[in-house]
Amino acid sequence: MLRGFKNYSRFVVVILLFLSLQFLALRAENQFKTPNFALGKVFLTPTNANTSIPFTVQLAISKPELSFGLMYTGQLQPYNGMLFMFPDLQLRTFWMKNTPISLDMLFFNEKGFLVNIISNAEPKSLTLQHSVYAAKYVLEIGGGEAARLNLRLGTQLNLPIKTPKNFSSSSEK
Repeated sequence: MLRGFKNYSRFVVVILLFLSLQFLALRAENQFKTPNFALGKVFLTPTNANTSIPFTVQLAISKPELSFGLMYTGQLQPYNGMLFMFPDLQLRTFWMKNTPISLDMLFFNEKGFLVNIISNAEPKSLTLQHSVYAAKYVLEIGGGEAARLNLRLGTQLNLPIKTPKNFSSSSEK
């Protein structure tokens, strides 16, 4: 009888270990799953320019989207990026953990004026990147793109942001 109990106990331990590993694997998978970002179109008008530059952007609005950002993005095409849309105007801090590409971070105030640029943020870095002025919108584009397109302080992010007709802002912000 005791021998059967030992085998049963081992069986229970193996099953519990298996279930624990399955739970951890599922949790890890959900933690690193890319959010389903809505796409939008934004236009930037550089200072002293008459024409706007169109960008196709992924919109980061909800807390999970704002936290995930461009992590694990292997390549970013010219005129593409991610627009972080915050509910308020504050100093912003970003890092590049799990982001394998260099990015330019463009910080815009509530009126859509570019107030700070961080150029060529180092990939996979834990160094915190701080805005100098409060921002409501942050546009991340490929490293070096801001200089190539002559985007400087005062560049205008044309508001309102163009979003798909079926897009509805997440209530979780």
